[in-house]
Amino acid sequence: MTNKLTEYISNEQSLKDLPFKSFPIQFAEQAGLYKSYIHMNNGGYDYESILLRRYAKIPDLNMFVTNFVILTQIESNYLITNSKYSNKITNILNLDRLNLAIKAILTYHDNNFNESVPVYNFWPQKLLPNSKYYQAYPINLIEPLNEFGSMEKYIEELLKFLKLENLLEKVEDLIESFQFLAQAFHIPADYDDTSCNLALGSMLFKYLNNNQELINLWKSKNVDYDSLFKIYERFAYHLIVNNNHNNNHNNNQLEHQEEHQEEHQKVNNEQHQNIIDPRSYFIFHKFFENNLNIKLPMTWLMDIKQDRDRFPAVAQPFNVNNVDLSVLTNFIFGVSAHTLNGNELLLDSHPIIEQMLLNASKIIEYSIMNEIESKRPDLSLVYYPSVYDFYWFISRTSFLLKNSNTKSRILLEISKIFDNILIKYITNNLLNLSKKNEKNEIYWDDFLGDFKEKELGEDRLFSTSLALSTLLDTWTNLENNRRVWNPSIPLHVKNLIENGILYLQENLFSFWSIYENAFFSGSVKGSNDYPFYYPMNYCEFLNGTILKPIDPNMITDDLIVGMEGLISPQQYDLYLKQLWFNESVPTKFNGFEKETFPFWSSPALTYSITQLVFSKYLSLN
Repeated sequence: MTNKLTEYISNEQSLKDLPFKSFPIQFAEQAGLYKSYIHMNNGGYDYESILLRRYAKIPDLNMFVTNFVILTQIESNYLITNSKYSNKITNILNLDRLNLAIKAILTYHDNNFNESVPVYNFWPQKLLPNSKYYQAYPINLIEPLNEFGSMEKYIEELLKFLKLENLLEKVEDLIESFQFLAQAFHIPADYDDTSCNLALGSMLFKYLNNNQELINLWKSKNVDYDSLFKIYERFAYHLIVNNNHNNNHNNNQLEHQEEHQEEHQKVNNEQHQNIIDPRSYFIFHKFFENNLNIKLPMTWLMDIKQDRDRFPAVAQPFNVNNVDLSVLTNFIFGVSAHTLNGNELLLDSHPIIEQMLLNASKIIEYSIMNEIESKRPDLSLVYYPSVYDFYWFISRTSFLLKNSNTKSRILLEISKIFDNILIKYITNNLLNLSKKNEKNEIYWDDFLGDFKEKELGEDRLFSTSLALSTLLDTWTNLENNRRVWNPSIPLHVKNLIENGILYLQENLFSFWSIYENAFFSGSVKGSNDYPFYYPMNYCEFLNGTILKPIDPNMITDDLIVGMEGLISPQQYDLYLKQLWFNESVPTKFNGFEKETFPFWSSPALTYSITQLVFSKYLSLN
């Protein structure tokens, strides 16, 4: 099975550059990237809805999926090479293909930063005429719009190309969502891609240290880590409690607009980092109230001042930064991996990074203990709708730290925090989320294709692999380059893992197998997810004009809404009872199943994570 998965993964890699062509439609490809596609969740289980969800998709060029595929392959190759099955399983890693993938990833360095500083963007970039800044340029979204003139015409031609033209009458939501996505293409660099690239370099050093050519290739574009850490620090959320103009923007306190506007023209970068997306404040405000003067990584490596200067070429979605628990975990993983690769002195010289690491681990712990990731995944896992992604990100970080020889006090503390929440909380969550078929095989489902009325299990293989990878990281250790069971593993947990492995073995290559996933998404996954409908005390246009958050017709692309500083719990409770842009605060989550929103899916990712699970399991035997 592992050999077959290597073949499947290999078939998902583009081997040459292809331009976009409109007739007949040829989607752009980039040599080295593993394929991923933008789908539309549509909340239906009728035949037409299933066809649209599975097959009406646009190939997307991004560094993110390829980074994860090769990270998992590098680890799988290491585990198999050091197992007793090394002679029976062909090489998982083709070094020429790996070289091609790394070359592709390096082209995603964000060109708005110095070339030597390893800052990365999700999408490729392009310098457009009359612009001072490089902007993200998702080719298969933008060039078709230029060619066909409208998203409606593009989708019409796409469905004809896919032989789905009989579904044209059902694609209104599809057109609207893709149009919204295309308009959001000007995203800046981010903590997530940048940290995942940092992890990639560290894993190359750790597992392929005898291949100097690959290491030198990666190092050629990743040099100045000290400057990277300073960039991380610059754009962190810094909750400043005693802010003079905390509450000046709410809809009852705007009588001094002119004076306040003048104050804002003098605001420095530090104060800009005191403003956060209203959705993030809503979901984490109780943590903020009990953890003053924290510093947290956010999603975007940008602040409001830059947003004002660079809009519309480069801008954060909704012009404000947010906190995503999965992004925080990937930040911890990337910085930890880099530190353990002989860079502890660099971490020691950046106490703010140490604080960011610790604060990030604390808010993750708080969220797990209070089930926030389950109650409001739409707001806490902003860009990763699958809770199984999040659990795996925690477990791989925990496994890295607990099997290291680090002397860093901060990393040791994070290791204890993550180990504790995995054993006490996440294991039980996965037990409760598991399902059993008639053969007593265990599997896990997420939301894709599952409804109260019917279970299609479109993300079942992906979710099952992530759940098993999480459990294996939690309940095994590394000894002499092999995995060994933790002696304290409960029998029912071990049986759960064994029966989950059995499910994958029996169903991975069956006729009905589906390899889709909702690994990634935009921040809006339904009408409850817009930031305009959550309490705010900061509401103004990019030009500095202050606005009362009352009239929904005033919501435009150049509006900033946010929570500035910390307000009292009593005041926030009052805010929760108010209307914001004429809407009540969406305090309940109704699930993703029947919402319409774009998501990224990559069969290559399902194959590679499943292969990683098998490699971990084979390493035990």
